[in-house]
Amino acid sequence: MSLEKKSLLDGDLLKDVSSFFKALGNDTRTQILWCLSQGELRSSQLAEILDMTPSAISHQLTLLKHLKIVSSRREGKNQIYSLVDEHISRTLISIVEHYQED
Repeated sequence: MSLEKKSLLDGDLLKDVSSFFKALGNDTRTQILWCLSQGELRSSQLAEILDMTPSAISHQLTLLKHLKIVSSRREGKNQIYSLVDEHISRTLISIVEHYQED
């Protein structure tokens, strides 16, 4: 079977997919995504779980929001973070399951 050029990723789609995998290349961001795959969390909860400063978590969450991987909503004085959709969660879980196989 031959691969044709028209079947390659290109343009913005290629950049978005590459950015997603680049985001996973950072241990902190991967841990944040793993936590959010379990459900919504406030940034203060993530900071506590990951034993990091709130500003460090906020910096990573801002990057993940910019990459359209994480979204947030306001609840009173709190920002509640979640994964944008199930595609992100399923991808992360699939990768984890792949490396758990022996």
